[in-house]
Amino acid sequence: MIHALLRKKPVILLVDETSLRDRLKAMVVSVAYEGRAVPVAMMTYHQTRWPMGQVKMITKMLRWVRDGAGGSRDLIVMADRGIGTSPNPLMAIEEKGLGCAA
Repeated sequence: MIHALLRKKPVILLVDETSLRDRLKAMVVSVAYEGRAVPVAMMTYHQTRWPMGQVKMITKMLRWVRDGAGGSRDLIVMADRGIGTSPNPLMAIEEKGLGCAA
């Protein structure tokens, strides 16, 4: 199913970070599909121990998804207000050719 979702053009990707109580966070990249978010890449980490910077984490996961989509350039990346308030992740997405950031 995921391969089929990634073959549609354009692919709308949603980036979101979720906190699970005060212990765990998850950065998730999902495909928007019929009003739902289907997770396709995820990194989890302790609330106070990020495995890498936010921009690097997001672009790494987007590379995984892009490569899984056959290198598609028709990716539209949308981020929630917690991530989208900084221009850095969105600029990095476009500079690295990982899609069009919105």
